[in-house]
Amino acid sequence: MNVAVVGATGQVGGVMLQLLAERNFPVGDIRFLASARSAGKTLAWQGQEVEVEDLTTADFTGIEVAVMSAGKAASKQFAPKILTAQQCSFHRRRFLRQP
Repeated sequence: MNVAVVGATGQVGGVMLQLLAERNFPVGDIRFLASARSAGKTLAWQGQEVEVEDLTTADFTGIEVAVMSAGKAASKQFAPKILTAQQCSFHRRRFLRQP
């Protein structure tokens, strides 16, 4: 599965990466998305360095699963974009959850 981790450079994002690895989640390609100030940094994933992308300019084409741990404002802004692209999205923001 092609996976996007939104908020990958934050503390919760780091835990999400750890859980994906520990639970052997079937990751094909992985993309790390975060704020513009984190874009260009690299994070380790299964022996590789993956460059962090700017969330504001990200294209979600080809992403099958997106896990999000962004702030409230970013979640409000980008969750609809991710869902419109027909990905399965997991997030921690209460206001985005279905009743």
